[in-house]
Amino acid sequence: DRDRGGRSQRDAEPSTNVDEALELEVVPAEPVELPAAFEGERSERGSKAVEVLSEIVQRAGWDVSVLLVDDTEDQIELTMHGDDETCVIGKRGDVLLALQFIINRIAARTSEGDQLIVLDAAGYRTRRRDALSGLAKELAKKAQKNSKIVKWSPMSSHDRRVVHQALTDVDGVDTRSEGDGVFRQLLIIPMGYEKRPSSSSRQN
Repeated sequence: DRDRGGRSQRDAEPSTNVDEALELEVVPAEPVELPAAFEGERSERGSKAVEVLSEIVQRAGWDVSVLLVDDTEDQIELTMHGDDETCVIGKRGDVLLALQFIINRIAARTSEGDQLIVLDAAGYRTRRRDALSGLAKELAKKAQKNSKIVKWSPMSSHDRRVVHQALTDVDGVDTRSEGDGVFRQLLIIPMGYEKRPSSSSRQN
């Protein structure tokens, strides 16, 4: 009846299923405006990323084109557009994250530079980040109002980072991740929660 931190599970809201709560369309019915192509000088890593990603989607038989959007000292951003945007994103953005992981690994072995390569399609990353940030703030208010921990269902490290960042400057709550691997959960904890007298403070 207690979690690993010694808190009673009765003091936590039922876990929030992230994707059910977001109700985010993978590809919106209305076309998403395509970002402008990068017009500066491409880095070696940026050129390699475009080359490798283009080959992967071609071999997979996906009808999408690869566009270099940004190429700076810190980050390289690519977006994919075409009839198979849904395929390259995946149900919960999982295909997009997998492709991003692969491209970064290949680029690290075959080209100079240490910029992070970020992939997107149909503006999915921005839409998901904004939706997650909005949901996080709603749940933070719920945690404060009910004086209970709000648990999220297990989600990717990328999504957890978005939530942590969204609540960094929100007064009255703290965030923490618990668990291991794919079962790692994020908790929204009302400030002062662990200082309150409760049954969880008694010895087992």
